[in-house]
Amino acid sequence: MLLVWGLLIASAIAFLWTTYRSQKIFYALLDSFPLQFRDELTSRYAFHYVALARSTPLHLQRAYVGTLIVFCLVPLGVSLSCLLLEKVIISGILFAMFIGLALTAGMSWRTYRSNCNRQESGDSGAP
Repeated sequence: MLLVWGLLIASAIAFLWTTYRSQKIFYALLDSFPLQFRDELTSRYAFHYVALARSTPLHLQRAYVGTLIVFCLVPLGVSLSCLLLEKVIISGILFAMFIGLALTAGMSWRTYRSNCNRQESGDSGAP
């Protein structure tokens, strides 16, 4: 039972940290958003694309991808807790969420590495 509580507390801490870090990155990028996405309602839909855009500084992209990686561990921790409590269906659903988030984080990491390589080679991305 101690392991279950440890996993849940670690997942909660990871969730709070990623929420805080995502907000810091979001506000750092708010001026980079296209005009139609600068209001509170629609800006959240463009966040992922603006965070990984070629024009976004690499340190912000790295922080964003790191946040995604830590966030995908949240459903994994809760899934393992549910599995230990023998809640197999809930554990399976949360594990599927983990897989989806891990795939998203992996694709974001590839985009970030591509942007790093592009910047190292001096390619500005202009045709």
